[in-house]
Amino acid sequence: MTFNRDLPLKDMMRPVPADPGAVEGDSFRLNIDMLIKIVLRRLWLLAIVVGAVLMLAIYGLSKTTPQYVAGAELLLGEPASGAPLGDILAERVLNSQAVERELAILKSNRLLAQVVLALELDKDPEFNAALRPETPAEKFVRELKGTIKSFITPPPEPGPAPSAQVEAAAGAEQDRLQGLGGTIASLKGRLRIRQLGDSYLVRVTMVSANRKKAAAIANTVVDQYIAQIVEDRRIQAERFASWLDRRLTTIEKEVEAAENDVLEFRASVITGSDSAERLNQQMRELTTKLISARSELLATEARYTKLQQIHDDQGPLAAADVLDAPVIANYRATIAELKREEADVIRRFGENASQLITLRQSIDSLNKDIAREVVRVLAEIGNSAEISRAVVDSLENSLTNIERLTVERAREQIELRQLDRVAEASRLVYERFFDSYRKQQEVQNFEDTNAAVISYASPPFAPSTPKVLLTLVLATAAGGMLGLGIIVLLELRRRTVKTADDVPSQLGLSVFGKFPKVQTQRGARHLPAVLNPRMLPKLTQGAVNLRSYVQLLRDEPIKTVLVTSSLQKEGKTSTAAMLAWAAARAGASCVLVDGDLRNPSFIGGTEDDAPTLADVLENRASVADALRFEPSMSCYVLPARRAFEDPSNLFDSARVSKLLETLRNRFDFVVIDSPPVLGVSDALAFGRHVDLVLFAVRSGSTSISDITRALRLLQVMRVSEIGAVLTFSAPDNEGRGYYDAI
Repeated sequence: MTFNRDLPLKDMMRPVPADPGAVEGDSFRLNIDMLIKIVLRRLWLLAIVVGAVLMLAIYGLSKTTPQYVAGAELLLGEPASGAPLGDILAERVLNSQAVERELAILKSNRLLAQVVLALELDKDPEFNAALRPETPAEKFVRELKGTIKSFITPPPEPGPAPSAQVEAAAGAEQDRLQGLGGTIASLKGRLRIRQLGDSYLVRVTMVSANRKKAAAIANTVVDQYIAQIVEDRRIQAERFASWLDRRLTTIEKEVEAAENDVLEFRASVITGSDSAERLNQQMRELTTKLISARSELLATEARYTKLQQIHDDQGPLAAADVLDAPVIANYRATIAELKREEADVIRRFGENASQLITLRQSIDSLNKDIAREVVRVLAEIGNSAEISRAVVDSLENSLTNIERLTVERAREQIELRQLDRVAEASRLVYERFFDSYRKQQEVQNFEDTNAAVISYASPPFAPSTPKVLLTLVLATAAGGMLGLGIIVLLELRRRTVKTADDVPSQLGLSVFGKFPKVQTQRGARHLPAVLNPRMLPKLTQGAVNLRSYVQLLRDEPIKTVLVTSSLQKEGKTSTAAMLAWAAARAGASCVLVDGDLRNPSFIGGTEDDAPTLADVLENRASVADALRFEPSMSCYVLPARRAFEDPSNLFDSARVSKLLETLRNRFDFVVIDSPPVLGVSDALAFGRHVDLVLFAVRSGSTSISDITRALRLLQVMRVSEIGAVLTFSAPDNEGRGYYDAI
């Protein structure tokens, strides 16, 4: 028993709550300490499981055929920059995207068929299942597969027979494999081909029951791969040569036609004065003249417009002022001279002088001449503008014609250059194909495949499988895991209380005592008298401890104790007998009530009519008449006799309360051995009237679920105090020698 030393003794004896990590209702969780305890209790089972798995592993090793693994390494190719003879060899040069293609070639049925034929594997029973005798297990598996397939796959519906073309197409692969499909499949299942990292190295490994055969097959695979590359190159070169021959003839004709087109077009193009250079020079000259003529036209038109506007608005004389014509200048000089003479006549002879008439007529005549000259000059300027406009139009027409000719010449040059490019492209294609054709002639006799065998496989000295030591280690580990799993499953299937520490953690009850397993043939009423000397200290120590803890539970003395359990054969009667014996041994007057009318343990008297508990409850006898003193236990016993009717009718609350009240008044300590809680309600009738209920829990037997259900029933009856007593517990050294003198 374990107590919390920080609490008073009476509080230590009260029920403690369950460990939340262990049980809540019917839930169950394992911690590492609990798991260790479980394993230690069932260590024998773990050893049996591990031993059985090891025996199976040893048997399997004895029946396993040793397998040898041999491997060869192959270099697939170089990076894509290493084609020494042009594109024709670059067809076999690898890059990272083409490695998968080469691996597929290594695993192809075509290559493996060559390996089978080269080594005659179709005649080897290891690879040809038809040559091996069928074992009973293989026959059973084959028939089982056929049966399952017949149920799963429906029979084919009748229909028209396939045509010969369909039959030929469907059997193309079988024809190509020459009936070696089964042998190739078996070989492929034993062959392992993998790329080494990101390199172009490939490792080819073979598994076989024969060490030399494994090496021979791996070496033949790499050799056949290189031979297949050489053959593929030869076929490819021949096809390429035939195609080049035809293609060169076609390209040669295309080049000749393109060059003729260039010559003919050049001959048709106009040269000489209408050449592109001459047209460009003429265009530049005409452009210069056109710009000058347009400027002159604009100036002439502006002058004409200005003079015409002055003539119309201010008259011819005003227009003459802006003209710099010599004739008008002479007229103006003559008029000026005449006006001076007029002024001189007026000064000398006055305004009425006869000379003035002649002078003024001359001035008017000159002004008219100036007007006529202005009109003539305007007409002349207008004519000049018309001429300039005609010149500009002529120059523009000429420039337009030259531009048109220039565009035509440019188009002709473009067409000519296009023809030149076509001819040049044709020549380049011809030269490229001719160069490839020449190199192809060299490649036909060039056998460098750009792939090489790095290392051939050698026959291994030891088999790779089975690995005896590793298999045994794994079998031991697997057996340990299986054993642990079985132990945990058994524990989960039926969870029981094993030790005193499990009671508070899994049931939430304090342990008031524990008793070892007792071997006796005379029943619980003679238990203290029949114990052997070796077992007596253990049992008496447990009884004295139990009685002490009961008395120390609370300040006021405990006078009535009910001993019960969840099911039968859990040691409750022995616990009740030892508790009564310990109380009597301590000097208290004690009575043991056999409350189990269905399966009584303390048969009262030797006569059939001797009063028992049932008689007392039915008021047919008094308590004093029914009591019997038991010398082996040093206390009184209220016996019972098996009832043939339902005894639950006797255990009503009033009768039980009256009985217990009578016993309390007469005895210092009353112990009641009641029936199990589950299945019958007799114990519940006593439970609400006693000071303490001791619940017997058989170690390693009673399931926690049954105990939990029984405790719930007791709690429903509002039992004030409940404690646990662990029975059939394993012997330990707790308190050894301390009570040997009892």
